[in-house]
Amino acid sequence: MEMERLINNQKAMEKKQHGMIVILERNYGFIRPDDGGQNIFFYRKALMNLDFEDLREGTEVTYIPVEYQGKEENRRMKAVAVEVIE
Repeated sequence: MEMERLINNQKAMEKKQHGMIVILERNYGFIRPDDGGQNIFFYRKALMNLDFEDLREGTEVTYIPVEYQGKEENRRMKAVAVEVIE
């Protein structure tokens, strides 16, 4: 079990990407990926090393993109494990 968790964690780390916070709302925001793709949604609970209230637009972050089911049943991406680059 522990080995499986470590392997999954390693796979997640390999997917880690860089971007910049471009929109902040009450409990969520959007990240513009450095690779120029579509902005990626994130919930405030996805933040790892900063309180949401301390976050500012223009902040550089790393994140792991994951697919989730959107309201219109469309596949969309959201960011998890969002960390501010210091």
